[in-house]
Amino acid sequence: MTKEQLIALGLTEEQANKAIELHTTALQGYVAKGTYDVLKAEADNLKATNDSMKAEVDKLKKFEGTNAELAAKIEKLQGDVTTKEETYKSELEKLRKINAVELALLQGENKPHDLDLVKGLVDLSLIKLDGDKVVSGLKEQIDTLRTDKAFLFNPGEQKREPFGNPPNDGFKPPKTDNVADFGKSLAKTKLTMMGINTEGGN
Repeated sequence: MTKEQLIALGLTEEQANKAIELHTTALQGYVAKGTYDVLKAEADNLKATNDSMKAEVDKLKKFEGTNAELAAKIEKLQGDVTTKEETYKSELEKLRKINAVELALLQGENKPHDLDLVKGLVDLSLIKLDGDKVVSGLKEQIDTLRTDKAFLFNPGEQKREPFGNPPNDGFKPPKTDNVADFGKSLAKTKLTMMGINTEGGN
């Protein structure tokens, strides 16, 4: 929230400045959830890889086969490491995309009622990122979902059309500037609509 918005809510400029200062201080060292998830995944992977490598080194130290067998075992180990690294990179990229999509949906005009459900309908293979931000592949998918499955989203400030049909009973208020004449004309029109003949009366 900006200083101008705080002032608009009734705070003085001094109070608004103080609130901004306190807010900024409170956020120091804060990491967004999406960034935290990615960093945690990286840390978990590093620990798992380190533990796995230590275990494999211990096995190699105890290996009693020939040099050829040892070379084959090392080659297999290198292949396993490469496969794990590729899998990890793929999962990390998927996590980055999920976090970026979630952030984009929460910042949009029409937020989804069920964030997890809408995220699950997004084809992540079409998403392109620049850092942690979606640069393409999301807007088209969300526009399609809003058209085909509008109930998944909050309508926001969209204009709502009135329900039902306008009255069609043939009644048209008489045009007059005189209150008394208007009352008589209104009564006459109503009686006529009820089938009562008012000709010759007042």
